[in-house]
Amino acid sequence: SLLPVLTVWALSYYVIFTKTGEYEANPLCPAAIEIVNPTTLPGADDDDGNFVMWCAFMKAAKSSCQAVFPLVGFLFLVQFIGIGGPPTNVRGLLAGLLATLVGMICFNIGLVLSLMPIGQAVGRDMPKATEAYGAFFGDVVMLLFGFLAGVGSTLAEPALSALGDTVEALTKGKFKKMSLIGAVALGVGLGITMGLCKIRYHLNLFWLLLTCYSFAFALTVVSDEAMTCVAWDSAGVTTGPVTVPIVLALGGAVARSNHVAEGFGILSCASVGPIVCVLLAAKLRGPTTGATPAAAASNT
Repeated sequence: SLLPVLTVWALSYYVIFTKTGEYEANPLCPAAIEIVNPTTLPGADDDDGNFVMWCAFMKAAKSSCQAVFPLVGFLFLVQFIGIGGPPTNVRGLLAGLLATLVGMICFNIGLVLSLMPIGQAVGRDMPKATEAYGAFFGDVVMLLFGFLAGVGSTLAEPALSALGDTVEALTKGKFKKMSLIGAVALGVGLGITMGLCKIRYHLNLFWLLLTCYSFAFALTVVSDEAMTCVAWDSAGVTTGPVTVPIVLALGGAVARSNHVAEGFGILSCASVGPIVCVLLAAKLRGPTTGATPAAAASNT
């Protein structure tokens, strides 16, 4: 998680110092924050559902093939060159590859036609809650929706379930799978709420992250090694295929409604939430580390 931040920073400084004057920034450019909707493509009209579905299918198929084929090609290359022979059960591998492609295409179609437009529409209409309920309660409604959206999208992440199974096995059932899932979902919800506050009230992202990560580091110092690793790894759920599109669409729409240049920063706030919540949950439950390797060897 840290290396991409550093590399993007390095690239941004390179562009700033080498491309000065070649680009003119438009802070409110819709293309920078608008998610492409197939209904806006030339030739599409509101009643032409087949055209919209075809555009979504082609876009999903292209992105899925670009994600799968290079990785599969690299693995086969390693298999033939590094190991020196064809893989076993080629028919099963091809069937699995086909199932992966079909699943990713269907998932991407759902993102383009459902999740992203919903996130955009809700984010665009959220500020209208201020007109309906007043300034204070309108902001409460917007932040409450952000919290629930973060919790719901996290619960839908498939990787989180696998992480919960691993943690329950690691701690020999002392830290339950659902406890971890609940802590991570709560952390993501609180983080997204904080990110929406950053956009709504024009808060400084640097001080938000400095405060939250300082608290996370303090909890890390007093936590055991196993749960520390689990807590920091759980932040990766915020980069999952379900959470990211919803959060980016919501943040971009809220930013436009509040006349803010961009809606980024929500995911960075959402990343620190699971770390803090999992570490706090582990401390409240007491020692959760299972048997050490040395102890396990002595028992055998």
